[in-house]
Amino acid sequence: IMSKKLALGCDVLVLDVKVGSGAFMKTLPEARLLAETMVRIGKAAGIKTAALLTDMNEPLGYAVGNGLEVAEAVDILKGRGGSPRLRQVSLALCAAMLRAAGLAGENADELAEEALASGAALGRLRAMIEAQGGDARALDDYSLLYAPKFKKTVCAPETGFLAQIDTARVGRAAMLLGAGREKLGDAVDKSAGLLM
Repeated sequence: IMSKKLALGCDVLVLDVKVGSGAFMKTLPEARLLAETMVRIGKAAGIKTAALLTDMNEPLGYAVGNGLEVAEAVDILKGRGGSPRLRQVSLALCAAMLRAAGLAGENADELAEEALASGAALGRLRAMIEAQGGDARALDDYSLLYAPKFKKTVCAPETGFLAQIDTARVGRAAMLLGAGREKLGDAVDKSAGLLM
């Protein structure tokens, strides 16, 4: 897990360690041990490293699948929707990065919110995409992110309240649609996924 992150050559690293039914680590003690181990490895490599434990007992966002998830993240950067949970975790990770980098202290949460509200975060993403030779038009034209051949709407048969979502099964369903790999070498369809 850490070898790819260390190979980036970064000075600061903030890890998002998921815990719950839809995560690799199902229990809090397992996730805490993994986080502590990865932080120790990062620090031993000379990288300022921190970790946050985040809940995956329900989907983080409304979207599951490559293109759909990117579009939801961009919607959050634009201040026009997206899951409140995804927004909250993203801001917490940003604030943790600011603190770990020594760029903020107690005001890290405010600075993260400010970067989002001002459009600076979206501008930085656009600049990163362009610097890597990507097509930043995808931030405004989501058909460049995903263009599914087929769509199907599934509605609940009756009115009620959703009490629980089995994230492992949602992930498996998305993978079977082509949004993920069952084994190395499987193709991934960036247009495949689920929108809840």
